[in-house]
Amino acid sequence: VILGPSVLTSVCISKTGNFTVTDEKRGRLFTYDSEGNLLYITGDQPGGTSTTAQGGLSNSIIKPIASDYLYRLNNDNVEEETVIVLDGSSKSIMLFETTEFGKAVNTATYLYQTGQIEDQISVDDNGNEIIVPGAESYWREVIRMNTNYELAYLGIGKALNRRGQYQEAMKYFELAHNATYYSKAFNSYRDAVLNENFNLLMSVVLVAVAAYVISKVTTYINNKNLQLAALAESEEEEKGEEVDE
Repeated sequence: VILGPSVLTSVCISKTGNFTVTDEKRGRLFTYDSEGNLLYITGDQPGGTSTTAQGGLSNSIIKPIASDYLYRLNNDNVEEETVIVLDGSSKSIMLFETTEFGKAVNTATYLYQTGQIEDQISVDDNGNEIIVPGAESYWREVIRMNTNYELAYLGIGKALNRRGQYQEAMKYFELAHNATYYSKAFNSYRDAVLNENFNLLMSVVLVAVAAYVISKVTTYINNKNLQLAALAESEEEEKGEEVDE
């Protein structure tokens, strides 16, 4: 384990707004989104030592000097993203291609930042409806590959919360260990339940109030009648005593 603060030597920004910083001390790359959330880490652990370089590990970064994003077309004419790193120890340029997991994370992050959170229905040139995946679909793909990826649970929770599925969103926010969004979903769920059952609740309250008032009035009348009856009985007894005399 390499202890101590990181030594950052370079920063590069992708087309989608993510940025990658190189840590010379640990020989690793840390990629964040535009909001500062850590997306993934590239490079072998521990890294940053000459020992790992002697071991022949091709992705061991010893002394990163500079880094940048490189974009090129593959055989299918699809643009692929690569991070290139200049290593001052091995005097070489290392290329790190984005894995399927990294591509799913990058796509989900970009779609979320551009407001494409949920799947959208579009129409192609032939008039057929097609589903355009949003950030939520890619976050679910990320979870399929890594069930411990908390940022994916957070993204899915946000999508569910936007659709009004507050109770389901609370489950994902809990898995994401995000108390702030859990509280927001809980408040929305509570308000929705209250609004949905407002008439019933008001009816129950009114019935309870009416029952309470009726109970009090009935008790008062009964007590009053008892008092009047006792008074009448007392007056009759007094009249009886006068007649006897």
